[in-house]
Amino acid sequence: MKFTKSFKIHSVEKAFSRAEDVSLKVLSDSLDVGYSTLQLWIQQYKNHELETVSAGETQIMANEKTHKIGTWKNG
Repeated sequence: MKFTKSFKIHSVEKAFSRAEDVSLKVLSDSLDVGYSTLQLWIQQYKNHELETVSAGETQIMANEKTHKIGTWKNG
């Protein structure tokens, strides 16, 4: 499965801002992303390999965020 750049950035930002009691594994499961994949994206983000998102990707990210947060809270 190929993820959009905006989804990767959103996922990394969510990892950085998660509550202390939420493990990276729990977060990756809630995002339907492999644990090692999320770790890779975090490393890429830290190395500035994930570029800023375009306006179109920002809208996609907003839509994905709404869907995933609803799933995470209800799941």
